[in-house]
Amino acid sequence: MVESGSIFHNRLNEPMKSNNMTNTTSKSQKARLFNFLAKGKEVSIAEASKRLNIANPSAVVAQLREDGARIYTNRRSNAAGQTVFKYRLDLARSDLS
Repeated sequence: MVESGSIFHNRLNEPMKSNNMTNTTSKSQKARLFNFLAKGKEVSIAEASKRLNIANPSAVVAQLREDGARIYTNRRSNAAGQTVFKYRLDLARSDLS
């Protein structure tokens, strides 16, 4: 159950606030990552650091999971054959309202 004070309360279909890329507060980083994943996109740790300006993506994912987001880690191979782990939000099963 998601607490009413959580950043997800009634936010499943609404964009979260504090999406400024230069804001490095924990709440802002959570909002940026959640909004990105809520668009159906997946992101690696390196991409989240660079594109979303998130200092510690793994920690932000852990916080989002604690708040009730169903974020999965998927293993992918890149063009060079290296294994890359990407985060994905399960929109069909995430009831964050």
